[in-house]
Amino acid sequence: MADPIIKLRESGFQIVAAHLSETTLDYRDIDYTKPTALILGAEKPGLSEYAKDTADHHISIPMLGMVASLNVSVACSIIMAEAQRQRTNAALYGADPLPEAIYNKRLFSWCQPELALYCDKYQLDYPDINEMGDVIDGPKWHRAVQEKIDFIDTPKLNEKF
Repeated sequence: MADPIIKLRESGFQIVAAHLSETTLDYRDIDYTKPTALILGAEKPGLSEYAKDTADHHISIPMLGMVASLNVSVACSIIMAEAQRQRTNAALYGADPLPEAIYNKRLFSWCQPELALYCDKYQLDYPDINEMGDVIDGPKWHRAVQEKIDFIDTPKLNEKF
């Protein structure tokens, strides 16, 4: 399996880890308008050494008083709220940043993951889906795929892959 941190970085993401170190920045000092992957560790053990070492930035949430740390879900919520604030101020919401073909392919793979795997395996075009993520005219698409599969002599659509 490919290293997800390296894969994200190669795809243009900055890697930000919630971790207290000598180089830690205030979480508000990160530019979240860039593609960003946020790494948070388990509440007691924290991050792995690998995650700490490979992150581009370490961040923390400043706290006052006797509090030493936050629950991981609370910390995540605070950081994500800052990311949303920055992205809203930069007018990144409301406009679709993805080309329509990429958006539709990604949406289909999220709504129909098993069917997407099948289509990818046999190099089939994804069928159209409606606003609920259901295949539009599924029987018609199924018949067309059966004909194509019969033609190229590959396993039938109803096989369990």
